[in-house]
Amino acid sequence: MVQFIKPWKKECILYKNKEIFKLYLNFKCDMYFKNKKVFSKKEIANYYDRCQKYCNLLWADKESRSYHYGYWYKDTKSKKEANLNPYREVMKYLKPKKGDIILDAGCGTGGASIWLSKNTKADFIGITLSDKQLRLAKKYSDKEQVSNKINFYKKDYFNTKFSKDKFDKIFAIESFCYGFPNTENLFREMYRILKKDGKLIIIDGVLLRKPSNKYEEELAQGFLIGWRLNGGYTRDELVIFLKKAGFKDVGFVDKTNNIRKNINKVHLMGKFLYFLLKPLSIFNLVPEIEFENTITMINQKKLVEIGILGHGIFYAKK
Repeated sequence: MVQFIKPWKKECILYKNKEIFKLYLNFKCDMYFKNKKVFSKKEIANYYDRCQKYCNLLWADKESRSYHYGYWYKDTKSKKEANLNPYREVMKYLKPKKGDIILDAGCGTGGASIWLSKNTKADFIGITLSDKQLRLAKKYSDKEQVSNKINFYKKDYFNTKFSKDKFDKIFAIESFCYGFPNTENLFREMYRILKKDGKLIIIDGVLLRKPSNKYEEELAQGFLIGWRLNGGYTRDELVIFLKKAGFKDVGFVDKTNNIRKNINKVHLMGKFLYFLLKPLSIFNLVPEIEFENTITMINQKKLVEIGILGHGIFYAKK
């Protein structure tokens, strides 16, 4: 069993016996930034169900209902504005208009679709794996009186069962990171359900490079486990996958510097929750998944600082 101690320092993971240590050394990142354990879709949905309360309490605001990093620009004055900026990026690129049907692929509790429906004349469909998120998305859209413009469904974005060429535009905000290691198939499905000349925008974390030593692999494992991520690809790999799926005019804009302020906020929250939950976890008074979440919140800052983890926007057309 892995024991996490002072996770923001270099000696963050200690191993209790030689067998575990040997198993750790066998973990390689030559090809991918990947987790030793493969999380199922059910486990990923359960993570969001279990940790939703922390997102609501410590991060989300009532306008954006965002659990994302957000983007800070020179004129950004608050975290609330930063949380809304990715939605503005979606609106700027997609240019939603009346008659458009737009897919929010991995909608969470519906924050982006709700905000966009209030600020554009398009109609939206949001999909999520989480029952809890689905209930909240419907509740929030009713509360904001936009449920006539949005429909939310529990669906798997690898196999949506939507008809071919259904959507005019598609966006995904920090959801396609859960596509690993089948992101190629995910992009093929998005291509299938997007209309000709339709646009796709993906706002998400991305690898700027892969781990190159044991310490970096150690940081990566702590990061991946806490958010139930199976791994990740570099921006170049994702561009290749988009083109292989059939997309054209594929581009990427690096926004890593624009998330640094919120990275620091998440890091501080992670340290606070770590010290709060660590004693409780020893006596099994909190689920392991909730404690592991704090490790990810801490390790993500270091991964950005050493140039492994980044963030950005992918653009593509069919």
